Amino acid sequence: MKTIDLFKDYCVREMESDLAILEKIRAGVQGKLIAAAAILACAGMGLLFWMQQAEYIAGLKAALIAAGCIFFAALVILGLLPSLLMREYRSAYKMSVIDKFTKFIDPNLQYDSFGYVSGGAYSMSELFRQHAERYSGSDLVKGRLDNIPVEFSQVHSEYYHRSGKSRRWVTIFKGLFFVVDCSKNFSGRTIVLPDTAQSLFG
Repeated sequence: MKTIDLFKDYCVREMESDLAILEKIRAGVQGKLIAAAAILACAGMGLLFWMQQAEYIAGLKAALIAAGCIFFAALVILGLLPSLLMREYRSAYKMSVIDKFTKFIDPNLQYDSFGYVSGGAYSMSELFRQHAERYSGSDLVKGRLDNIPVEFSQVHSEYYHRSGKSRRWVTIFKGLFFVVDCSKNFSGRTIVLPDTAQSLFG
């Protein structure tokens, strides 16, 4: 049986060097974000100074156009840069930590950060009456536990809701989805329904 002490020993033995590398990546990401914020702050201060001069030179029109361009660029950079920088960190974290943590639980388990439970397996479960029109996932773990085939992953299933002029994607299920082959026949059937009462009455 795996214990907390065994896990601590495993972390020190197998993951200490990886965690040190991850810390360097995290610090690098933080430094790039601070540098980007500083550049934008300097650009904003320069713009304010230029706008003061523009009042006397060419009027406010050119200054306002420039202000709009810099504001738009700031929104794009601050919106996309953290996501792009964190993508590298998340990928390294998954391969360095989650993969080894999976091996600690059982060496037979295989981890795939880009894989997920197939749409066919999801549909065959018949847990949800609503048909999924969009299906995605990540972080697949697959293997055998006590000689029983098992797989699970993050799954996100959705359907496209159409009502009058309203069009939107609605989540059916989002979370960990498990598939276990018990090699046994079950006489009952399980269906997961939305909690309508909770949405109406809280």
